[in-house]
Amino acid sequence: MVKKEAELCSKLNKWWITTGYKVLPVSNYCIEAKVSYTRLFNFKSGFKEHQLPTLEAYNTKPMKWKISDLDQISTKHYDMSWTNPVTTKALVAIQWVRRGNKTFYLIEPEAITNVIAQGVKSLTEECAKLIAIYIGQL
Repeated sequence: MVKKEAELCSKLNKWWITTGYKVLPVSNYCIEAKVSYTRLFNFKSGFKEHQLPTLEAYNTKPMKWKISDLDQISTKHYDMSWTNPVTTKALVAIQWVRRGNKTFYLIEPEAITNVIAQGVKSLTEECAKLIAIYIGQL
C-alpha cells in the first residue's frame, strides 16, 4: 500500500503543477494521500490515530512543522514550515486502485470525521463523491 500511496503522491504533484494551483482556491495545502484496493476504504485501518485530528488542526489554528536534521531526506530544502488556516487547507486525497482509474477525491478531514461520527466504518467511492470538495483526474 505504501508504494501505491507514493505513486499517488507523485501523480498529485504533477497534477498540482499543471492543474491544481489553477482550480483550488487557496495556495497552500497539506495533503494526506490514501488508496483503497477494495470497494470500501476502512477508516480504522486506513488512518493512523493522529492523522485526522492533526489535519483538522491545520484547518483551525496556526501550525508548525519542524523537519529534523537527522531525517533521511537527502534534499532537505529548509528546516521548518508554518501554516495559517486562512491560507492553508488540509485535505485527504483518496483514490480507489483499479485498472484505468485516474479519479481522485479531495476531502476535508472534518467531513470524514463527521461520517465516522455517524457510525460509518468505511468510505465508499459513492460517498466520497458526495463529500469531496474536489474530484479530479490524474
